[in-house]
Amino acid sequence: ITAHKGSVQYEVISHGRAAHSSMPEKGINALMQMNTFITKADAKFEAASKTASNEKLGPMLNVFTVIEGGTQINSVPEQTVLKANARTIPECDNQVVLDILNTTIEELNTTIDGRLELNILQNNMAVERSDESVLVQTIRKVTGRNLPARGLGGATDASNFCRVEKEFDLAIFGPGESSVAHTVNEYVEIDDYLAFCDIFVAVAADYLQ
Repeated sequence: ITAHKGSVQYEVISHGRAAHSSMPEKGINALMQMNTFITKADAKFEAASKTASNEKLGPMLNVFTVIEGGTQINSVPEQTVLKANARTIPECDNQVVLDILNTTIEELNTTIDGRLELNILQNNMAVERSDESVLVQTIRKVTGRNLPARGLGGATDASNFCRVEKEFDLAIFGPGESSVAHTVNEYVEIDDYLAFCDIFVAVAADYLQ
């Protein structure tokens, strides 16, 4: 793998005011404010994702993943927290995501009775490097296989290397079945793990000589 998407992890906090559910007009429903935010932001993310696509990585995407709000069934929720993860590409980058979040919150904060707040938890850029770098050629040489280069929807620490203005080789290469990542039964075959230990040693020795 010679390219991967960027990752913007964030949370939006909706601040309202608690009240008895029999008198909702006395409160400010933080959950309903969040519902409005999700609807408006989702439409903007969908539109942005259609503006560009990367040959290896596909389009930018955003997924709302966690929502927490309210304390009991007969009370207007005072606070609701939304967590989400956007996956970016060089053609539709992290700044696009940040602009969507900030403008949506600014717009809503002028119309709602409560308040929305944004916290950025992670801001890692997309990475794309040569399919024919010395590192990639070394892996092909050591394994004896003309492995094709492709992209990855997830993100790695290579994003941090991009913060320094210096070229570097990138190859994400190792054992495991990506389709089971983050599932209950995520696993790596023992034979594959042991085989890659030898491969990594051979690649490092050749690449660093």
